[in-house]
Amino acid sequence: GRRHKGGIMRDTNLVNALREHAEWAEGNQWETPITLCDDLAEAADLIEDLASDRKALINELCQYCGKYKQAHEGACDECRWR
Repeated sequence: GRRHKGGIMRDTNLVNALREHAEWAEGNQWETPITLCDDLAEAADLIEDLASDRKALINELCQYCGKYKQAHEGACDECRWR
């Protein structure tokens, strides 16, 4: 993840930050590049879509593994997809 204020920025944090910046840019249109708010909002949408797609793909891989039914017993602890 990206570094942000001394820590790693997670997908949801980055999406929220982009949306806040987009909202600010929309309210301060005279001080920002003309397409900034649109670019920020589109970036946030893309990140959300990619994160959702990633989770769906990992779930699909877990089903192929066959151990996912024993996940509560620690079967997935060493899985490279986690």
